[in-house]
Amino acid sequence: IEMATRHAIYLESLKAHNLKDYDAFLKEMAKVIKARLGGENLTAFARDRLERTLELVAADLRTITNQASKTLRDQATDLAAYEAGFELKSLSGLTQAEFVLPTAAQLAAAVLYTPLAQIQGAAGSMNLEAAMKRWGDDVIAQVQSAIQGGYYRGETTDQIIRSLLGTVKGRYSDGELARVKRDLESVVRTGLQHAANQARSQVWANNSDIVKKWRFVATLDLKTTAQCRALDKTTWPLGQGPLPPLHYRCRSTSVAKLDDAFDALEEGAERMARDPNTGKSGLVDNKLSYYDWLKRQDLPYVQSVLGKDRAALLLKGGLSAERFAALQLDRQFQPMSLAKIARLDEQFIHAAFRKAGLSRYL
Repeated sequence: IEMATRHAIYLESLKAHNLKDYDAFLKEMAKVIKARLGGENLTAFARDRLERTLELVAADLRTITNQASKTLRDQATDLAAYEAGFELKSLSGLTQAEFVLPTAAQLAAAVLYTPLAQIQGAAGSMNLEAAMKRWGDDVIAQVQSAIQGGYYRGETTDQIIRSLLGTVKGRYSDGELARVKRDLESVVRTGLQHAANQARSQVWANNSDIVKKWRFVATLDLKTTAQCRALDKTTWPLGQGPLPPLHYRCRSTSVAKLDDAFDALEEGAERMARDPNTGKSGLVDNKLSYYDWLKRQDLPYVQSVLGKDRAALLLKGGLSAERFAALQLDRQFQPMSLAKIARLDEQFIHAAFRKAGLSRYL
């Protein structure tokens, strides 16, 4: 777990590094838009000329988004191969046992075609290929909509281009392409996290005689979502449970739970956490779950994570960190409101709300 949580920090750095590869695609989009819309005043075009321009822009953008999709496919499969090797070295170094590495075909299939639960399409969960295809479709729809909207409002070509590319004053963060960039970053970060966790899962599946279960491990810091906080340290049978990523930009990871014969390895184990005061990462006792760790922080920090009412319930309600975590999500691993938790017909919950001074929810 210590190795995995330390490795998760390096993975975040890799994501930031890999995102630089997409700058060229965004610049090419801006170049295409300027080229296709430059020249005559767009609002002077006849309707059929506008439609032809929209078709050309869409074709150019489709080429660029397809290239971006290929880049993510390559990055994800390369990362999966590395992560599988890293997981193998980690397990072998700890146990001195022999482990079987998944084939390249196994890894590629898992990364590219296993659905990402948090990305939903018309037919349900989407895989990485479909997610990038949808991103490309959205890019084209956003740009075409901005061009059409400007045309019907009678804007000049320069005004339409500014609405797409942004303004110097706004440091180009106020145009449609800025939103395209943010959406792309979300898909790339999520896709790479998916690749890393799928690679580990494939290693475990190939070595199920030694790896019996897996653990969900969240990041111990301010940014962790309610879903990941509540699932931290939970253990699941192989092939079951909510394997990360659970949402866009999810940083949670997964860790092997070995056969009981290796339980001694957990004695004195530690995990990474971000110090609330210094912002630096360091080691804490691995026995701490997210809410155990949070209970040890200053009240303002706890309130900044949970809000005042949930902070009161955690700190004053008499609930263990484990029980508090179990109350945060429903059966679909979706966050529950305090009002919904209070409606649960269990006496100890009502007592906890009263101790925390939250009787108004009952």
